[in-house]
Amino acid sequence: MIVLKPKLPDGYICNPERDFFVPIHSFKYFESMKRILLLEQECIYKNLVWKLKDKKVIEYGCGMGVGSNILNKHCDLLATDYNKTSIEFAKCLYQDIKFKDWDLKGSAYPEGFDVAIAIEVIEHVEAVEKVLLHLLQSAKEIYFSTPNRNNSDLGQDRPQNDYHVAEFTPQEIKDMMPNVHITILNPYTFMSLDVDTKTTPLVYYINQN
Repeated sequence: MIVLKPKLPDGYICNPERDFFVPIHSFKYFESMKRILLLEQECIYKNLVWKLKDKKVIEYGCGMGVGSNILNKHCDLLATDYNKTSIEFAKCLYQDIKFKDWDLKGSAYPEGFDVAIAIEVIEHVEAVEKVLLHLLQSAKEIYFSTPNRNNSDLGQDRPQNDYHVAEFTPQEIKDMMPNVHITILNPYTFMSLDVDTKTTPLVYYINQN
């Protein structure tokens, strides 16, 4: 199992990795957006309900657990995040969900799962190759989503979102995992897309069975 460092275009500038979760900042952000989850993120979680039904699932990067709450009644879910404050906050919001602080950059969670998911996570980390490797080590099936730099609305020389370290094209994602078969999915329909799609974000599905 090999995961390579991303090959980004010459001149592409990555943002520094930074801590996202501060509750008051999060509430101000959600208030400005008029919704807790972005529409595309909500669609991803709702589509995953049918893919994860009755399976043992680990979620990395659960944040405040809003998306986790969509999944929890349909699968055996462990929701994790590296940020302990985020996890403690999530526990207060959703007391029936199993939460655990865990840093995916360090290692995969030491327990077997059917499926691992990471929704809008990899763009936030510098060591993206480590995160992808640990995702592959976590389960036989993996779903992760991330913005698609093929879309011209995204910054082409650096991420417009200061909390995104880097954003990737589908081809760059595939090049990081050359020995893995990856299916590219539309976040709204979960229909498969080709590598040149401009849809953003994208969901990537890996089946290692």
